[in-house]
Amino acid sequence: MNSTLLAVESSAKEADLCLLRGEEVLHHDRLDQPSSVSLVARVKEILQAHHIAPAELDHLAIHLGPGSAAGLRMGIAMAQGWALVHPGVQMHGVPLEAVVEMPENHERITLLVDAHAGQVFAQTWVHMSGRWVLDSALSCVEVEEVKSWSLERYVVHDLGRLRSKVEWPSSWTWHEAPFPRADAVARAALAGGHAMDIHDMDVRYLKPSSAELQWERRQKEKA
Repeated sequence: MNSTLLAVESSAKEADLCLLRGEEVLHHDRLDQPSSVSLVARVKEILQAHHIAPAELDHLAIHLGPGSAAGLRMGIAMAQGWALVHPGVQMHGVPLEAVVEMPENHERITLLVDAHAGQVFAQTWVHMSGRWVLDSALSCVEVEEVKSWSLERYVVHDLGRLRSKVEWPSSWTWHEAPFPRADAVARAALAGGHAMDIHDMDVRYLKPSSAELQWERRQKEKA
C-alpha cells in the first residue's frame, strides 16, 4: 500500500500544504489566511476530504525555515502535538537548503533570505565531491554588512523588495531560487536524511530580537 505524507511549508505569512499518497499529489494549496489562524483547521479539512484519519498518516514533513517565526512555530507546534497523539507517524524536519535549487556550476554559494527590518539571513555552502557542504553557520546580519562581503555566487531566496531597493555590488552573480512550496518539502522528506525525533524539532533559524542586534552592533563599534 502506498504511504501517505502531509507536507507543511509555513515560512511565509500563509502556509502551503501538500498531501501525497505514494507519488500521487492528492491535494496542494496555499492558505488564504495567516498560518496562526487557519493552519490546523485547514489540515483537518484536507484529510477529511480525502477520508484519511490523522492516525492513518504515515509521514508529516515540516519546513524548519528560515522564515516567519510565527508561521514556523505554528507548523512545528502542530507536528509536536500530532506526535504525542499519533506516535506512529514519521516526522521530518526539512531545512530551507534542502528545498532550494542549488546551482552546481559554481564551487561556492551563499543563501540569502530577507529577515526584514534591513537584515538578511545568510549561509555559505561549498560544492565538494558532487554535493553541497555547509561552510558557515547561518547568521542574521545587517544588509550593509552583507554588501561588504566578497563572495562568488549568491542563491537568492525571498529577498522581496530588498532585491530591487538595495544597491548591491555589481560583481555579484545572482540566481533567483523559487520560493519553496510544500511539494518541495515533501520531495526532500521522501529523499531521506530529514527524519527526526519530534523533541529535537525546533525553529532552527529564528531572527534575533532588535535588542540583541543593537547590542551586537554596539560591541562591534567598541572593538
